[in-house]
Formats: sequence, structure tokens, C-alpha cells
Amino acid sequence: MARSKRLIRRTIDSDLFKIQFIPIGDRSTKISVLAGLKVSKKAVVRNKIKRRAREIIRLNLSNEIRRGYFIVASAKPEAADKEFSRLKEDLLNALKKINPHTK
Repeated sequence: MARSKRLIRRTIDSDLFKIQFIPIGDRSTKISVLAGLKVSKKAVVRNKIKRRAREIIRLNLSNEIRRGYFIVASAKPEAADKEFSRLKEDLLNALKKINPHTK
């Protein structure tokens, strides 16, 4: 496929999350939160991280997160034992960095 026709995925790395995003062109935003087996072998821990991240996104979607992107937030293993406030700080700082010129 020609380089000009490819979707370009951009990445932002933070301490606790890896954020990947692509512009989708409209004013909606689609967000997915992942926590794989590398984060924890226990499903309880992985689900807790995903619930907390979704709640952070839900509370801040209207004012902190840019519109018009498909965003995938993947938790890193370091996120397993962090408190809600630390997850919130890290995730919001990473999501604020999303802009069309990020490499």
C-alpha cells in the first residue's frame, strides 16, 4: 500500500500507560482500555485497572480529552499497584499530549 494511503498510528508513552491514537475525522472519540497478562496474572487486578481507567476517562471526556480520535490506552505492569489518584494524573497527562503533530 502506498505510504500516503496508510493510517499512521501515533504513540505516547507515560509511566503507567502506553497511548496509541489515530485521527478518525469526525467529532466523536472512541477509547479502548487494555490490561494484558503482563500487567498481572490475576484477572481481578487487570479488571480493577480497566475500571479505574474507564472512570477517569468518563469523568474527563468532555473537557480534558481531544475529540476526533480513536484512542487505545494500554496499561503497563507498573500500573498494577498504583492508587487511583496516581493513575488519574498519569493517564490525563498522557491524553493531554494528543495533538495532530505528535510523532
